[in-house]
Amino acid sequence: MLDDKVLLFPQTCFYCFFDEKELPFSQIYYLKLPFFVTEENNRLVPIIPDLPWEENLLKKEFQALCDWGLNFRTPEVLKYFLTFKDRVEGLLEENLPYVSLKPPKKEPLQELKNALFLLGLAEKFDREIKDIKESLESIEERYHHIFEEKIIGEDETFEELKEIKNLPEPFIDFKSLSFLNERLVAWKILLPHITFPDLSSLLITERALIEKFAEVFEIKELGSSQDFKIFSAQANIIELISLEKKDSQFPTTIYLKE
Repeated sequence: MLDDKVLLFPQTCFYCFFDEKELPFSQIYYLKLPFFVTEENNRLVPIIPDLPWEENLLKKEFQALCDWGLNFRTPEVLKYFLTFKDRVEGLLEENLPYVSLKPPKKEPLQELKNALFLLGLAEKFDREIKDIKESLESIEERYHHIFEEKIIGEDETFEELKEIKNLPEPFIDFKSLSFLNERLVAWKILLPHITFPDLSSLLITERALIEKFAEVFEIKELGSSQDFKIFSAQANIIELISLEKKDSQFPTTIYLKE
């Protein structure tokens, strides 16, 4: 086990991407959002942002936002939304005053809550994608099990589940993290409300992040170990998250697991 503490970034749901037993780190920190129940132990440590709202209020508003979004599951409703866009957006903003769909008029609290809700929706999406992947794997496993039970010998009519293995694009992209840019913007807004422990390592899953870091900071590839590509960035963790260079003398180690 590496004697290293890492911060998962920019995801907020650890178990959507990793099995804790497979990671060689002494402690893994993650940003804990108020909308979900998460597991924690001596190795998996939550970082809780300091927010100016009660947790129950945030949960209610977030659930209301999710329920409102369910109204847009059909082409007919989307067509209605486009026809009466201003009216529908107005109804949403009346019910959730800090959720603004219009870019101008940036109020600090509104911007903070928007960022929090955005990360919440991204985590909800990650959790649902994980459930879909597990369901597809279960269907395929059950499919093979049925044929093993019912058929003796080789069956020439047996066909692999190509429809499940090769889902049509862009049905679901299991290979890359969705909403990467939006998550980065949300993290930057939340930064002043996060108190980090003494950390000098990031755990990431997206090579695109390395490319974004390299646009601002000096990045060196150090090699690989235990399925990780290891990089060094001449910046501290806060600089990397904000993508703002401040000539830090404390480098950050980045562990990339693709």
